[in-house]
Amino acid sequence: IADCAFQGTDITTFSGADTITTIGKYAFYNCKQLSTVLIPDSVIEIGEHCFEYCENLSVVNLPPNLKNIESHTFAYCSSLQTISLPEGIVEIGDAAFYLCMFLTSINIPDTTQIIGKCAFTTCVSLTNIVIPNSVTEIGDAAFAVCHSLTSIYFPASVISYETKSISLIGNNKLTSIDVDPANPVLSSIDGNLYANNATEFINYACGKTDSSFNIPNGVIKILGFSFGGCASLKVISIPQSVNYIGSQIFYTSSNIETLHYDGSIDEWNSIIKADDWNTGTESVFTIICTDGTIAMDGTVTYN
Repeated sequence: IADCAFQGTDITTFSGADTITTIGKYAFYNCKQLSTVLIPDSVIEIGEHCFEYCENLSVVNLPPNLKNIESHTFAYCSSLQTISLPEGIVEIGDAAFYLCMFLTSINIPDTTQIIGKCAFTTCVSLTNIVIPNSVTEIGDAAFAVCHSLTSIYFPASVISYETKSISLIGNNKLTSIDVDPANPVLSSIDGNLYANNATEFINYACGKTDSSFNIPNGVIKILGFSFGGCASLKVISIPQSVNYIGSQIFYTSSNIETLHYDGSIDEWNSIIKADDWNTGTESVFTIICTDGTIAMDGTVTYN
């Protein structure tokens, strides 16, 4: 089937002949009436953006010899509730299931190695996802804004985790982030995510209801968006070991009131911070150091 073959048409169902081996890019793009797709087992390749914006697509089968779910293949398929990926899938491409708002379940085969950027972003009905021990790489924002996701487990195989924190931002029911103890890069402490022997703080499980949190001593970097979407947190303690704070660490967290820093004002000021480290939030907080306080407007008051 050629690229763009049915793009934008009023086709409602598709059942392909078993002589088809390839479905081209954008082949069914923006077919808003398409509800059922039966793909023959002979198909070994489905092009990127193939079913993007097929907002009524609810039934689709995938052939057994498919190796990749290409970029944006099912993006914006808002009626898709469940889909079974065949064994043999190696890569789930960038934004493959982006904004599939009613997708409640999906299996990731244990042949999968790569989960791309934004692969499941804004799949707000997805309650559970199991990452198999074959996955080595997870892209930016792969599971961001999955509001119904309550827990996630990273196997030992995941060693590449792009931009880290942003991958879990906005998961406001997430209460536990767990990691296989054999993972050489990632680790979990009290259900929160760390990297590199717990020297980098990646993600707080923002569905927790605790009002305070102590970043463990020994953490050197607080990565960007690490507390994004935390509704309950009010007080965060930061150890003197921290020497770097990333972008928008409190993104959309509106109730942060106090940062307790276990060092002096001069030491706080010497920490390397992203220019936007304290933006993206409505919180108005005070930084309490050992020798005084720093207000949001930069006003310093010494003890």
